[in-house]
Amino acid sequence: MDIKREGVAKKKRIRMAIYLVLTAAGLGLVTWRLMLLKPAAPTVERATVWIDTVKRGPMVIDRRGLGALEPEDIIWIPAAFDGQVEKIVAHSGDDVKAGSVMLVLSNPDMQLAANDFEWQVKQAEATPGRSESPIDEQGVRPAVGGGKRAERFAAGRASERERRAVGQDATGERPEREAGGGEVGAVGQ
Repeated sequence: MDIKREGVAKKKRIRMAIYLVLTAAGLGLVTWRLMLLKPAAPTVERATVWIDTVKRGPMVIDRRGLGALEPEDIIWIPAAFDGQVEKIVAHSGDDVKAGSVMLVLSNPDMQLAANDFEWQVKQAEATPGRSESPIDEQGVRPAVGGGKRAERFAAGRASERERRAVGQDATGERPEREAGGGEVGAVGQ
């Protein structure tokens, strides 16, 4: 004959409730601990990593990437006259100081004009008693149709000739040796 068991269903429900509460508390505790963890380091292939011992000293970082580098500051250095670049002395990233020659420019028109002025000066010096000389009292022929640019050039040549006569360069010091003409583009002037 069957015996009726009393309270078995109630004990089963209580046991099931305790299991559910413990499971929920365990899941909550695991979730809380996972939230405290820091993110994992990304994985990389061994071929892309350099493995070496740790050493004391400067750390050199060499980065490569796609794209183009753009400078933060661009400094434009104007030349006194127009011309074509014959030689680049200072390149991008080189250290330069005031008075450094960065480019060697040439202007065939100015070279011809300078040569013409020199011949006129030599002609005037060869015939000092001539009154209708095309050279004025400064030793420079007046510009005809040349404008202010030709006047500035002529004045510069005359002052340079005067400095040579005295034996000094543009800074007021005696030159060690005379440089070949055509060097233009000093920084910091």
